[in-house]
Amino acid sequence: MKKLVCEMCGGSDLLKHDGAFVCQSCGTKYSVEEAKKMMIEGTVEVAGTVKVDNSAKLDNLYKLARRAKDDFNSEKGLEVYEQIAIEDPNSWEAAFFIIFYSAHIKYKNDETNAAINSLKNGLDSVFDLIEPIDDYEELQSAIKEIVSKTGIISELLFEDTEKYYKETKNRIYDHQNNGTLSGGQAYKYKSNNSDLRKSRKDGLKEIQDILVKRQTRIDEVIGKRRFDEYWDAHQSEKAELEAEKKSLSAQVTDINQEILKITQNTDGYANMVEFQKKVQNLTSEKDALGILKRKEKKALQEQIDSANNAIAPIQSRINSAIAGEQGRITSLQGRIAEIDTELTKPR
Repeated sequence: MKKLVCEMCGGSDLLKHDGAFVCQSCGTKYSVEEAKKMMIEGTVEVAGTVKVDNSAKLDNLYKLARRAKDDFNSEKGLEVYEQIAIEDPNSWEAAFFIIFYSAHIKYKNDETNAAINSLKNGLDSVFDLIEPIDDYEELQSAIKEIVSKTGIISELLFEDTEKYYKETKNRIYDHQNNGTLSGGQAYKYKSNNSDLRKSRKDGLKEIQDILVKRQTRIDEVIGKRRFDEYWDAHQSEKAELEAEKKSLSAQVTDINQEILKITQNTDGYANMVEFQKKVQNLTSEKDALGILKRKEKKALQEQIDSANNAIAPIQSRINSAIAGEQGRITSLQGRIAEIDTELTKPR
């Protein structure tokens, strides 16, 4: 039999407590079955398909990783989260903290550009793992942690960028004043220093843009998911609303058809047409008269006015009838708008 050794820290001091073996060095727990497997020497041949349950191992790894996170131990955190990523490739937490701790370690080693690139190039893949999460609270919690931690490291990288820029700028001035740099050399170094600062700040802005873009996208995903879930659970209500809207739209179409007939069906319409022709003819006749035919023009205008006076009450009846039907359409369209709002509003 092999000696029982902790897989997490290599410690050999494991004591049985509450039905499990507990490593006294790191606190990792092993079930009795796991302990037996760890103590078997030699190679074990297994026929068929074996499903490996690594949930206990993952649970221990997450405990160690979060302990390292609480202690802000980047090296240990990176090490453990890399192990988690092997066991659980779909873990957004592992994916994020691998790039987060990698960036922090590079920051501590004065590798600012590399740290910025670690975040910039890795965030999208982390959000790809977050989007499918069904639990909305878990989803929002994940986003909150990512935004918070990214903000912390981004602020450190920004401060480091400004510090480096100012220190380099002062050194260039000192060398220029001491005569160890010519004016042309100083200009070149100053330009390179400004370009480096801009490049780093642009990189940090890209990181922020990724966060905003992916949060917006997830909000849209959540909104659509909630919308679909609501109507999946209220299919009969949706069917009733859609049927009502269809009926109302058909009524609007019918009324519009009726409006087209109102003019011709109005009492006095034929007389109105005759009066309108008379007005047209009299107007043409009046316009043809010379400028000095004032008396004749006045007489024609009196006839035009008389014809228009005859047309007015008939046109008024037509307008009134059309207005009444349009009022009905407005009421129906108001209800259609209410249904559209109900069918499309966020859930």
